[in-house]
Amino acid sequence: MRSFSELHADAWQVVRHNPILFLFVPIIVWFPFDLLAEHVAQAGGDDFWSYMRSYLRVSRITQFFVGGWVTVVVLVGTHQLAHQSTASLGRALLEGSKRYARILGVMFSFGWRVTLATLLLIVPGVIFALSYAVCLPVAIFEDRGGRDALEWSKYYMTGGRLKLLKYVVVAILIYFPGAYGFGFIIAENETPLLGAISSIPFNAVGALFTIALVMVYADATGKPEFARPIGSRAPQEDYTLQARGQSPSRPTVRIALTISLLLFAVGSYNLVTAPLFEGEKINFGEYNDELYYDDSVSEAEVQRMGDALLEVGYFGSDEPMALKLRSDGSSYLLYFYVEKDWWSRPDIKEGLQSLQDYLSDGVMDRPVQIIMTEETMSGWEERPVGPITY
Repeated sequence: MRSFSELHADAWQVVRHNPILFLFVPIIVWFPFDLLAEHVAQAGGDDFWSYMRSYLRVSRITQFFVGGWVTVVVLVGTHQLAHQSTASLGRALLEGSKRYARILGVMFSFGWRVTLATLLLIVPGVIFALSYAVCLPVAIFEDRGGRDALEWSKYYMTGGRLKLLKYVVVAILIYFPGAYGFGFIIAENETPLLGAISSIPFNAVGALFTIALVMVYADATGKPEFARPIGSRAPQEDYTLQARGQSPSRPTVRIALTISLLLFAVGSYNLVTAPLFEGEKINFGEYNDELYYDDSVSEAEVQRMGDALLEVGYFGSDEPMALKLRSDGSSYLLYFYVEKDWWSRPDIKEGLQSLQDYLSDGVMDRPVQIIMTEETMSGWEERPVGPITY
């Protein structure tokens, strides 16, 4: 089996040869289904776990049916390249659709075996997944179905499972930071549309992974026509570059890793610097304390609240604060972003209670309710500091 850098370079060579078939088609086909999954997930609840449960319910179905169709089209395209030096989008779509049922059968056989082994013990599940890794190329290239494709995959991968595991680990280390960062660049104020856009890198990498499996299949079976479907380098060129200590395939790894790390850096920066609250804001004091607000309150009301917070010392310290003000019609709601241990500290609660009474009595024209809020894995947790007692 070739090195990871060779596998990576050869897979991207296939993509560059026909980016419409091997990159844009998977992205375009997946997009409406990702949009549907995001819409269902975001309608399923505000907290993180409700979102994930709803998302997974839809994605399990789409991964099987949509993922199976995209996979078979990519496999048929690489088969064309291996035998004809070119790939036709129309023929790949037509031929892939004809073989779609076979792929679903193999995916079902693969899925229940690996899932059962994973539920019993995680390690057997990983071993099964590595053993059956090339079952889909076997199904398409050798016209085998179901259990037969799995058994031949297991035979071919004998002795190659550990190296394939290394490939997967290295690929995750290269691409996951970029996909993670891209998500935070796109979905700062997440909507179903932005959520679907943030899934694009995963769909592109999924198509690349399918192409890489074709080359793993070629190495495992010794079938040269699949080894480098297009753009094979001359042996003498390879030898000359390697003799000079220069790998002809490493630049693609360096480029992918550089882009991934840049996306990770930008996404992490956006995450760290993202505002705590949504909406418009007005800054107060020399340290630019922030008071966010929505259209339930006027700028004059926000200004009056900010000036009062400056006067009593909640604004104006050397540690800038961010609060949010809105109205429910009968009272003002003033949100403080707090640390977790603040919930159980009587001194903080008493101080906020005193501030609430002060703001309610004479500063604002309606009662003020202070709410302590914190973002957790289950969503935003909110607790009022206490009743309005002025």
